[in-house]
Amino acid sequence: MKLAIHNEVAVSNDEVRQLDRAFVFHSWSMQGNLNPLVIAGAQGCELWDYEGNTWLDFSSQLVNVNIGYQHPRVLAAMKAQLETRSPSRPPPPTLPAEKRRSASSTGAGGLQ
Repeated sequence: MKLAIHNEVAVSNDEVRQLDRAFVFHSWSMQGNLNPLVIAGAQGCELWDYEGNTWLDFSSQLVNVNIGYQHPRVLAAMKAQLETRSPSRPPPPTLPAEKRRSASSTGAGGLQ
């Protein structure tokens, strides 16, 4: 199966929101009442939409990016991991598993 990939950039929040409503199912949401916040990008602790509005993200995207969006060290680690192997579930054992074993044996009383 060949997938069509479009490189068009949406020009407005409304256009993105319409595409989202047409093609994305949001779990735990009443689909008819959904009015999602449109995010075009983020850097550090700032988010912005397609119309130039910016926000400070005081919740750190529900705490999972408290180091900030697009942090260079996080991006480098993600790229290195993707070059090693693609993400899969359940994750197969890799060299980091050995590093975890080694680190846990040096902890307080040796963690098992």
